[in-house]
Order: sequence, then structure tokens, then C-alpha cells
Amino acid sequence: MLAMATRYEQLYFLDKASKKEIIEAGRLLNKYKKIEKIVEDFKVHPPVTDLQKGIYSNATMTKSKLERAVSSIVDLNVRQLIDYRFIKGNKRAATIQRYSGWDYCDKTYDRKITEGIESVAESLRYL
Repeated sequence: MLAMATRYEQLYFLDKASKKEIIEAGRLLNKYKKIEKIVEDFKVHPPVTDLQKGIYSNATMTKSKLERAVSSIVDLNVRQLIDYRFIKGNKRAATIQRYSGWDYCDKTYDRKITEGIESVAESLRYL
């Protein structure tokens, strides 16, 4: 029984993300397409200088972490919204139109996107 209790206690190490972490996650998600383009460009034109190598390394790591954080969102609807909105690089209006079949109001879409950003922020804490 003690082993089971320890296993369940490990799930609680994921505290809520702070306001600052949530803002940073939103900023990174908004920059995802630019980061992706930087990585693609450096794959075509390999970095030469130490500065370029550092930028490429940082961009590759950030892109990978964001993709992992988005894929770890538990709620399928939230994950789909975040993926379409940020990873695929669509605007808010296009995202709402794409998922209009869900019969949510605009505020619900915004709330789900906010939940997704919070989930990404929490995941980025341990990635």
C-alpha cells in the first residue's frame, strides 16, 4: 500500500504555473512559427558562426519543447485548438471558424485556448 501511495503522490509535483510562466508560454506559442522558420532556414543554410550555432541550438530546443508540451495536453479539444492556433499558425478567427461545429461561443474558445496555454506553461516547467 505504501508503494501505491508514493506513486500517486508523484502526480502532485506538477504545481500550477505562475502568471509569469503562463505569459512566457503564450509568448513562445505566438512565436512558434517564427522559431520553426529559423530552424528550417538553418537546416538549408547550416550555421557558420558561434552566434548562429547558439541561435540554431536554442531555436531547435525551444521548438521541440513546445511541441512536446502541446502534445502532453490531456483534453483533446484543447490540444486540437492549441495545435491549430499556434503550431499550425492560424489566427484566432480562423481557429474559431475551423471548430465552429463544436457549437461553442467565442468566450468558450478563448477559455479553452487559455487552458491550453496554462497546460503548456505547466509542462514547460519540467521539460
